[in-house]
Formats: sequence, structure tokens, C-alpha cells
Amino acid sequence: MMSSAKEMEFKVFNDSIHGHMELHPLCVKIIDTPEFQRLRNIKQLGVTYLVFPSASHNRFEHSLGVCYLAGEMVEALRKNQPDLNINEVDKLCVQIAGLCHDLGHGPFSHLWEAFLKQKGVVWHHEKQSVEMFNHLLEKNDLIGEFEKYGLHERERRFIKDLILGKGDSCDQGKQFLFQIVCNEENGIDVDKWDYFLRDGLHLNMNIIFDYRRILKFCRVNEICDEEGNKMLHIVFRGKEAYNLYEMFLVRSTLHYKAYQHRVVLLLDQMFVEAFMEADKHFTLKKLDGSGEIKLSEAHKYPETWTNLTDNIFYDIVGSHLNGLDNAKDICKKILSRKFHHFIVKSKYCFPEDVEEKKAKEELKKKAKEIEKKLDSKHSSRYLVLFSHIQFGGSCPDPFENIYFFSKENPSRSEKVDLKEIGLFPISLESARHAEFFLFDKNKDGKKEERDEAKSLFLRYLDNKN
Repeated sequence: MMSSAKEMEFKVFNDSIHGHMELHPLCVKIIDTPEFQRLRNIKQLGVTYLVFPSASHNRFEHSLGVCYLAGEMVEALRKNQPDLNINEVDKLCVQIAGLCHDLGHGPFSHLWEAFLKQKGVVWHHEKQSVEMFNHLLEKNDLIGEFEKYGLHERERRFIKDLILGKGDSCDQGKQFLFQIVCNEENGIDVDKWDYFLRDGLHLNMNIIFDYRRILKFCRVNEICDEEGNKMLHIVFRGKEAYNLYEMFLVRSTLHYKAYQHRVVLLLDQMFVEAFMEADKHFTLKKLDGSGEIKLSEAHKYPETWTNLTDNIFYDIVGSHLNGLDNAKDICKKILSRKFHHFIVKSKYCFPEDVEEKKAKEELKKKAKEIEKKLDSKHSSRYLVLFSHIQFGGSCPDPFENIYFFSKENPSRSEKVDLKEIGLFPISLESARHAEFFLFDKNKDGKKEERDEAKSLFLRYLDNKN
């Protein structure tokens, strides 16, 4: 039996975004573990902090915010539709999934995934979060605490499925709970709500969408897909279409102004190069004393992972190991702000026969082609990077998968056409466009050589060539 609310002491956290947040005592037990406290030392925006000095917030406070918002959304659905039969265990599972969804992030957040991908390692932070959740439970002897609140093996599996955004552990008729923390259907979830607001605050950018209104006007309806399968979806009142439009507009703005700022992209590249070089010689000790492992192997060992944070950058800089000269040289260039010289940027529209979902691969291929052509004249001197801003993530038009209901007929849902309600679908216009950036790795390069590279770069980006 789960303890009643009166018997439990909720802890209050004072947050810069949500104000005073009350969190369940089991959530507090999780927060007070080394595995979770580790998130205090992982920057939410990775190297973006080196470009925007106030973006110093960490995965720790973001995770608390997602936990809180997950509870708020569950409560909103319970209030709007008592017949959904959402119980306290359901709510706690969703909250813990929100709290633990980022346990697996590596140093500098998404940057670590880029590093491992370049190493040829197939790895995703969501799966790592599940691994760390398992480790956290065992290492801190929390299984008994979970069962004290009615979270047995089946519920713990449900939490892990919620972190991944998919699974078969959900009770019949409650599949919509998968759309709260990690919404694979249309990208409307509390994880994004928190980081939009939190990142916007610390980047000093005005955020215009209002999640509180969305909570007031959301419900669960049965939707029939194109194959005739019936599923329960979280849907929204028709008048909130503009609010959701603004939410996706916030996303594209944050990407354009910050996440894919050209200096951020360059720093990502330099950090990855530093870690690639360091991985050849720098090792981490297994805490059981059984040996040492490479940086690119750390994710296999939860004990080691618990101690791997953004501090690894300074561990490399201060290391006296032989063979680290190249890695340390890159790190020192970063610290002394000796970045590659920016030459020019240019817009690019990729061919009509390329699907939007394959845009990133097409753009990577184009960047490498241009670098190869420039290298034939200048021997690996130039670097080509790109930014690609999509309105709603992998889907160019997120409104494809959003359903709305009316005040007159709340149980019936349908999609809306943005044009019909007076909104210009910028996603469809921008999804086929990108910006390419040309950098010179030689800070002291001659102007004549850069002018030649610039001319070639712009010619190669011409769709006619």
C-alpha cells in the first residue's frame, strides 16, 4: 500500500523557473544519491556556456524541473478527466521518469554522444539513463523504498520504458502516459517545456509560449490512425493551436540563436577532436581496482560513469601522461579563445529528391565534399560546418501529429491546417534550407588564400554545381 499524502513529507525546492516545487519523498531519496548529484557537474547546454556566459545551468536543476512538470501534467489530466483513473502510483512513476531521464548524459551533455559516434560507438544517453537508474537502485539499496510506495518490479520497468519513450509495460488504457516525459508522437512533452524555459532564461531570450494554458486545455481522446488502430492520445483545445505554434517557434529560435550558433558548432568540433586525441592515451581507473579503461569505454561501467563529469576537460589539461600533447594543445586553444578563423557563411537549399528526415546526412555529406575539394589545394586547412533548423525536430511539420478538440465536442479530435487558422507554417519553408560556415584552422593564414577558399566554398554550395 502506498502511504497517504498526509503521512509523507514532501520537500520544497526553490526553482528559478517554477518557483517552489514540492517533490515526493521517494524522489528526494533518488536526488540524494551520488549518481543523481553527478548531474550538478554537467552543463545543460554543454559548450554553449563558453559562448553565452550566463548559460551555466546544469542537468541537475533541469531534471528537478521535469519531475515537477510531469506531476503537474498528470494532475491536470486527472482534474480535466477523472474517468481516466490515474492513480498515485501512475503519477509517481511518471515523476520519477522525468527526474531520471537524463541520468545517462555524458560530459558536456549531447557533446559526448557526438564524440562516441565519431569513435564508431553506437550509444544513446536514454539507454544509458536506464542503465544508471538500475545501478542507482542497487547501489543505494532503494528497491525496498520503491516497494514501500507501491513501485514493484512491474512499476520499475514502466519507469524505464517511460524514460525511453516506448514499451509494453503500461496498463491497458493508459498509453497516453508515454506522451508526458518523452513524447515520440509530436514532441510536446514536459522535458521540452522545462528546457525551453530554463535555457531561455539563462540565455536571456524571451520565451513566449505558456505551458500553464496548455495544461488547462488538454485531455485524452481516442484517436484512430491510418491503419485503423485506436490509441489514446493527449489532445488540446483548438484555441491553443497558436500557443503550441509559439512553443515550436521557441524551439527553432533557441536552435538558431544558441544551440547551432556558429561558434558553438566550432567548439563542439574542437572538443570532440580533443577527446578523440585524449582517448588514445588518457585512461580512467575502474573503481574496483581491476584495471583501466578508455574514455570511449566509460559508459560500460556505471561506477566509473558516476565520476565522469565536465571536469574531464580539466583532468586532460592537467594530466602528465605521455602522448596527450595534441589533446592538451586543443584544450589550451579553447581556454585561450584561439578558435579557428571564421571566413564566410552561405545559405544552401538541398535538392528536392532528398527527404527532410535524411537532411542531416545529406548536409554532412555536402560538408565533407566541400572540405575534400578545398583540401586538394590547401591540405586539411579548412573546416566546413553547417546548421539546420527544423521547426519541430525530425518532423518538418510537427502539427501533422497534433490533434485538437472543440469546446462543443470535447471527445472528438481532429488535426488542423496552420494556413486555415492564419499561421504561416515556417517549418515547411525552412526545413529544406541550411547554413554552411567556412573556417580556417590557420589563425595566421594569408588573406589571398582565404579569399580563394571563400570563392571556391561559395561556388561548391551553388546548387547548380
